Amino acid sequence: MRAETMRCARPLGRRGRRHVLAGIALLVAALLPLSTAGLAMARPASGAGDRISLSSNVEQLSVRPCLPETIRLGITNNGSKAEFVDVTITAEQPLQASKPGVTTYVPAHSTVEVSIRISATIDAAAGTYDVGFHTGRSETLHVPITVVTSSPDTRCLPRENMTATATSAQASPDYGPRFAIDGTDTTMWHTQYSPVRDILPQAITLDLGGSYDIAELVYQPRTSGNLNGTITAYTIYGSADNQTFTELTEGTWAADRTRKTAAVDAMAVRYLRLEAREGVGGYGSAAEIVLYGKPA
Repeated sequence: MRAETMRCARPLGRRGRRHVLAGIALLVAALLPLSTAGLAMARPASGAGDRISLSSNVEQLSVRPCLPETIRLGITNNGSKAEFVDVTITAEQPLQASKPGVTTYVPAHSTVEVSIRISATIDAAAGTYDVGFHTGRSETLHVPITVVTSSPDTRCLPRENMTATATSAQASPDYGPRFAIDGTDTTMWHTQYSPVRDILPQAITLDLGGSYDIAELVYQPRTSGNLNGTITAYTIYGSADNQTFTELTEGTWAADRTRKTAAVDAMAVRYLRLEAREGVGGYGSAAEIVLYGKPA
């Protein structure tokens, strides 16, 4: 028994050591795929990176003061489970976002789009600024916004001082003339269409609340539904006393939803009238009217 025990404890020869090393190598090779697979499954999803990603319909955007533009933010869930996603929105001054953030439900392997309105303040200086979208984890999207101004002494007129009247308006709380100067293009002024239709020409008149030199009128047609009321032929008048109106300019616009502009050269005007001579469906409407100029 003692002799056998001593033989077992005898040091391995060169051939024995080679066999042992070969056995260890085979064991490591067999275990290595299992170890690698475990690391791959445990790899973090980049905070929100691989699972939640953000995108935009534009790489950059230009805005004019008082004329907001829309960014369509895409929130993509690349994961296998649906989840609620919080996105914080930061806008560098003088930019303003229509909301400070959004929370939305995003199904697995799906993208949800959210519209964000970006505007610049009345006194915004020309330049490029940043709007950021953050998931609160590691995913951040930045969109550069360029503010474009006409000239240092020409700015949009403050709508807070304005009032509006019209020769015709649909008898509804949603279509009064004040909605043409409320700062949002989701509301509108519309000429009467029921119970009877008021025939064009019809006009909307803005009391600017002070005397201004007017350089430009921007007209935003209705942005939803059909195109009825989109003004296609117009005349613009100005007055200092709301009694005597002088024709400033006239022209035509395309029958679509794009913003329209009209150059105006008017001095010391307090009342500005936009007359719809022709419009889609025989109606007149305006989602928003914005004026640019300076105090007289």
